Amino acid sequence: MAFDRQFLSRIGGSGNSGAAWIYTSNQVISEVIADGFFSAAQSELKTGDIIFLVDRLAPDGPAATLSFVKFNNGTLVKVGSGTNIPLTA
Repeated sequence: MAFDRQFLSRIGGSGNSGAAWIYTSNQVISEVIADGFFSAAQSELKTGDIIFLVDRLAPDGPAATLSFVKFNNGTLVKVGSGTNIPLTA
């Protein structure tokens, strides 16, 4: 599946600090962290911004990963592989 702007929301950040974002969709995290996935949002995402990635349809319940924008040259956006946030009861 392709990037869908309606699932990306800025949740924090102001001034010269980086921003925090959340991308919540039905896509597996491996698709979302692929190079170029977020390129359509290149004008909004800045290198160093934090992104919470949430897959609502993961087999064991929602899966979350904390990632960041590691590269944005104005055309291509790359994010880090991220750190899984385990689902606990």
